Amino acid sequence: DQGRLLVRREGEVDDLDMALRFAGDRKLHMAFNFDFLGTRWLPRLFMESIRRYDDGLSPDAWPSYVLGNHDRDRPATRFGAGPFSDARARVAAALLLTQRGTPYIYYGDELGMLNTPLSRDEIVDPPGQLYWPLYQGRDPARTPMQWTADPYAGFSVSPPWLRVHPDYAQRNVDAQDADSGSVLNTYRALLRLRRASPALRRGTIRFLVKRPVEGLAYLREAPGQTVLVALNFFGWPIDLKLEGQLPANRWSLLYSTAGGDVPRLMGNRMRLQPFEAAILEAA
Repeated sequence: DQGRLLVRREGEVDDLDMALRFAGDRKLHMAFNFDFLGTRWLPRLFMESIRRYDDGLSPDAWPSYVLGNHDRDRPATRFGAGPFSDARARVAAALLLTQRGTPYIYYGDELGMLNTPLSRDEIVDPPGQLYWPLYQGRDPARTPMQWTADPYAGFSVSPPWLRVHPDYAQRNVDAQDADSGSVLNTYRALLRLRRASPALRRGTIRFLVKRPVEGLAYLREAPGQTVLVALNFFGWPIDLKLEGQLPANRWSLLYSTAGGDVPRLMGNRMRLQPFEAAILEAA
């Protein structure tokens, strides 16, 4: 038999307190947690959000994390469009998919899709029509999924309700499917790893950098498995000083967005390449 799941968005607000209030024994299986939607690209802010949420949930509550949705700018745009948007998108994917709970992925975010610039006469969202140019509405984040390099990005054979992003010929499922380092294949690799990892799905979280400035490091721990996740939010190499006792002195690399198998953990220091997300398992 297939189970039923009730997820509720309580009110048109991105409020962590509201998510906590309706999670658990409040007759909801899960309440959307939209706190990431308003979090700036700073590791300290993400750590504070995760801690507050994890600490505030009742024991019977199941967490959820939302990185993008149809009401907000796309993550790749929010966190900074430009030459490093894909690199940030890969780090953001690792952050989302290494949390306990259910991750929600808005269509196209697995490609690193950006907001589509639209002119006034292209806007169909009523708030955007009303408040232009102070507010363009939600349409820039709602343009069609980019499947192929064909006309209209393979979404349709005639003009859709909104035009596709100009980068569709390069940023599409077909193109990224063939690129092992693409945002799409990063999501796929992380999802495969998550499915195989009890620690990533259900384990507790323990942060290893108390005052993060450039990156995050945390342990995900479950009976029989300990995983270390380290994220560099910026475009230069960093050394993270890890605080607290580590459970083992031998680690194997499960995944890295930078590739390779060079040692990254030396004593209590974690070396990360620019925009690297690394996941290790304790031997």
